[in-house]
Amino acid sequence: MFYKETHPNDEIILNTLSELVPKDHLLRKIDKSIDFNFIYEITSPYYSHTNGRNSLD
Repeated sequence: MFYKETHPNDEIILNTLSELVPKDHLLRKIDKSIDFNFIYEITSPYYSHTNGRNSLD
């Protein structure tokens, strides 16, 4: 007799950070209030466009 095994851990569930963080969460309020673009300038020396260490947003 044959049967198909099912493994619940075989499922892949994809979520984005936007889906995981509630709309009224403190981190969302901070993100709206503070411009974090200065970090790109500070960290740019640590990333290279020639050896595969590009920055990711």
